[in-house]
Amino acid sequence: MKIFCIAANYRKHNEELGFVQPKTPVFFLKPETSLLRPGYDFYYPEFSQRIEYETEVVVKINKMCKSVGERFATRYFSEISLGIDFTARDIQNAARAEGQPWFLSKGFDCSAPVGEFLSKDSFDNLQNINFCLKINGEIVQRGNTGDMIFSFEKIISHISNFCTFKMGDLIFGKESMGGGDIKLMFLYGLFFGWPTSCMTICLASFIGLPISLIMVKKNNNHEVPFGPFLAIAAIILIIFKIDINSLINWMTV
Repeated sequence: MKIFCIAANYRKHNEELGFVQPKTPVFFLKPETSLLRPGYDFYYPEFSQRIEYETEVVVKINKMCKSVGERFATRYFSEISLGIDFTARDIQNAARAEGQPWFLSKGFDCSAPVGEFLSKDSFDNLQNINFCLKINGEIVQRGNTGDMIFSFEKIISHISNFCTFKMGDLIFGKESMGGGDIKLMFLYGLFFGWPTSCMTICLASFIGLPISLIMVKKNNNHEVPFGPFLAIAAIILIIFKIDINSLINWMTV
C-alpha cells in the first residue's frame, strides 16, 4: 500500500505561506508504516521537538489503475475520510537548510492517522465538502474541498501517469488553512461538515506517553463522552508521572 500526499494544493494556504500556485499536482509519499488506524496509539517521537499537524481529506483507491484519464478517474475511488499529516518540522527545516531530502520528517512511523471511511455517495458534492479540526473543543482548522487547486480526479489522473495505483492506496489531498504544533496535551476532533452528522476522532496526547485514538459516533450533535474521561485519565498519568510501559510491566509482574 502507498500513501500519496499532495503538496501546495490549497489556495489560501499557499497565499498564507507565499507559495507559488503549482501548475500540476506536486506529491510525495509516506511508507505504509506511516499509517495509524483508528484504535491504535501514537507515541511522540524522541527524535523531534516539534511535531505539527495538518488536517486533510483522504480518498482510498478501490482498484488497480494506470494512465487514467481525468474524466474516468472518479471510477477509481469510492470512499473518503479525514486524516492528519504529522510533520517533524524541526527535522524538515534542518534538512531544507542543508539541501537534503526531508523524507524522515514526513515518513516516520504513525505519521498519517486516518479515520473511518465514508462512501463518497453520502456527499452531495465532492467539490463542496466542509471539514474542520477541533483541539480542546476549539476549531483550529477548517476548510472546504472547493478550495483545492486540483480535484481528486485531476490528482489521480496525474499520478497514474507515473505510478500504478493499487487497491487500498491512499491520497491525502492537502490540508485546510493553518496547521500547528502538537501541545503537551490536547483533544482532537475531526469533523466532516460541522453542521451535519459525522464521525469524530478524539485523541488525548501528552509528551512521553501515547496518543490514544478512539472512534465515537456523533448524531444530532450528541457525542459519546469518551473524550472527557480520556482527558482525565491523561491528567492523572501526568500528575503522578506514570509511564505507560512501566505501568503495564508492573501490572504483569
